[in-house]
Amino acid sequence: MACGIPTQKLRRLISPVAGLVVITPACGYVAATDSVLIGVAAGIVPFFACTKLKSWVGYDDALDTFGIHAVGGTLGAFLTGLFATAAVNPNLSLTVGGSLKPATQNGLARIVGHTLWIEQLKAIVIT
Repeated sequence: MACGIPTQKLRRLISPVAGLVVITPACGYVAATDSVLIGVAAGIVPFFACTKLKSWVGYDDALDTFGIHAVGGTLGAFLTGLFATAAVNPNLSLTVGGSLKPATQNGLARIVGHTLWIEQLKAIVIT
């Protein structure tokens, strides 16, 4: 029981918070149809992190902050690199100097080759 709220009722709050955590990195970079797919993943992956992973590893996390924020945030960063598109945010098509280049910074779901997804994976591993 946290703050007078039974644990089972508190678990109902996991999904909305996890959805916000996962979609936040992708805001302004993904299309609306892709955000639906991100929302589905946000409902599944953090839920299993808060239930199955916690019991499997055996860590103590009363408010499920690791499962929601660490796992959900990492998932959001990964899916941003997968679904980001220059059609939504034209800044993905610009070089550091500001000149326009072919849309090579789209997410993995858009093109094949060196993509934003690779850079996102590097950032996930580094942090």
